[in-house]
Amino acid sequence: MKEKNKPQETLDDTNAQKSWKGRIGRLFFYGFAGLPFRLNRWVGRWIGLCLWITRSGVAKVTEENIGYAFPEKSKKERKQLAKLSVIHTAQTFTEMGPVWLRSPKWVQSRILSVTNESLLKEKLATGKGVIILAPHMGNWEVLGHYLSSLSKDITCLYQPAPLPEIDRLIKKARLRVNKLAPTNRKGVSILLKVLRNGEMVGILPDQLPIDGNGEYAKFFNKRALTMTLVRQLQAKTQSQVVAAFAKRVPGGFHVVIADVDSKLYSDDKAEAIEGLNYTVEQCARAVPEQYQWEYKRYRRPPEGEPKPYQYKT
Repeated sequence: MKEKNKPQETLDDTNAQKSWKGRIGRLFFYGFAGLPFRLNRWVGRWIGLCLWITRSGVAKVTEENIGYAFPEKSKKERKQLAKLSVIHTAQTFTEMGPVWLRSPKWVQSRILSVTNESLLKEKLATGKGVIILAPHMGNWEVLGHYLSSLSKDITCLYQPAPLPEIDRLIKKARLRVNKLAPTNRKGVSILLKVLRNGEMVGILPDQLPIDGNGEYAKFFNKRALTMTLVRQLQAKTQSQVVAAFAKRVPGGFHVVIADVDSKLYSDDKAEAIEGLNYTVEQCARAVPEQYQWEYKRYRRPPEGEPKPYQYKT
């Protein structure tokens, strides 16, 4: 009888563990939200330095990924870049508290400048719909606030967080400024409808595709599983595409809008996803210390290729 109940007990234990982890996480985010912004970033910097000094998994994966991306740099240069990246990653984490929990008006007040806003407005004026590619760099949550200031008609693809408590927090925060579409067939249908209505869609283009769906393409100097969703959406709607990110600057953020690689519009699927990855690369090269190199982008290698060394730890 005990053996029979074991799976349910294990499930209950897992749920209980997720629950207390989520509650602790919420407490941290509320604590960070209450700090003056300058102090918030200072705390983030010290968390990042601790992660670097203790040779955490975040530091190791960051260093390995930067090694793939910038083989032309010296070992010293790569190490310095990795250290700065870990610090910026930690600052992104602490910034999420105020960005999620303070008022949208407060977040807007921290957007100090914008580059190439006219490009985005031109794309919107075509009425064909616009796909916003928002790589994991700077603070993508701030970018959502900026985009909502241009138009309330923006829908972002949303993958639930693994901890229910944190998921509810994120969802509530994002719904204040954007509409959300789930990462399933229903969500894709929503995005297609939004684009056909001439509205904006926000996608994080450097996430691994759900359930392994995707194609392999070079990302920097190594093949990575890459989403085909952007290509599908663009091909079916003839929508416009731009890249965007919110760069961390003293006192707040600077939003950058950039055109995408022309290959992204190709009818050839392999070329289109190559153009997608190259677009993300160009954003990352513009501010390499603020790209989130700790993300395990190569964790599903092509058949026959080993996983990166540090990913196993």
